[in-house]
Amino acid sequence: MATQLIRRTPLESLSPLRMFDNLWDEMTRPFDLWEDGLTSAVRGVSADVYETDSEVVVKMAVPGINPDDLAINISGDTVQISGETQDEKEDQGKTYYQRQLRYGRFAQSVVLPTPVDADKAEATFRNGMLTLTLPKTESARPKQIKVRVEDQVNKLKAK
Repeated sequence: MATQLIRRTPLESLSPLRMFDNLWDEMTRPFDLWEDGLTSAVRGVSADVYETDSEVVVKMAVPGINPDDLAINISGDTVQISGETQDEKEDQGKTYYQRQLRYGRFAQSVVLPTPVDADKAEATFRNGMLTLTLPKTESARPKQIKVRVEDQVNKLKAK
């Protein structure tokens, strides 16, 4: 099996098109924020958003967070979920070789695809997963219209 080498130039990543792609990716990603207290690095919060005929569901992975430390706000067509987790303050005598756990505040906004009834929203927390169930408003739910069949024989008799 032959190995193929690909030549790359160091300035390739600085090309105007690459810079535009990076800017576009940054502008179109969903708003989310997770600050670790030491830096203001932006990190993503894993979430799924989907809808059924009757509801919109937001599922978010928030491991290590106490459910009492979560805040959910619905305003218009946007849901904002935020929370905070605390770092262990006792670092004395510890030598870290790797540190990837997230600590601090996070917030994520989700634009809803359809109007929902915020008064009937339900949030559940299980095994580090937050599930927010938002019932659609009656006007946003699909309507089924029954087709009435007229019998030609009955129409002729009625005349």
